[in-house]
Amino acid sequence: MSPCSCPTYWAAEAFGTSGFKSTFNYGQSTHGQDLGWYTNVIYDNGKSVSSVNSFTGAIGGFFNSFNPNANSLDATINPPWPTYNTGDEMLFNLVDKYNLYSNAAPVVVPTPTLLHFGPNQQAACDFWRGSISVNAGL
Repeated sequence: MSPCSCPTYWAAEAFGTSGFKSTFNYGQSTHGQDLGWYTNVIYDNGKSVSSVNSFTGAIGGFFNSFNPNANSLDATINPPWPTYNTGDEMLFNLVDKYNLYSNAAPVVVPTPTLLHFGPNQQAACDFWRGSISVNAGL
């Protein structure tokens, strides 16, 4: 995990019972390579119906009602998405990025805390959350 991930935890913490967190597992890739899935560059619109209904429907539900459980494409495809304060998050598991029609496999999993990634990660996040952000006017 890189220090770039720290703000995702801080944002989810800030929203408490209104915050949701997820991981989109695209499989082994480099930073930004998952954009091809979102923008259809890789798949040329050839994604499985279940993966679109699962992930895109949840994001659409969040945009429309601030609740990803209000999935307008398929209200039954995902398990209930808990708020971040429960210690759980949704995992969208698309590990075979070259299989255009791999089915969605959404599952609720425990959210790893920053401590899960070790003391070095905690120190890195503390560094960015501490005096350096204050000195930068954040």
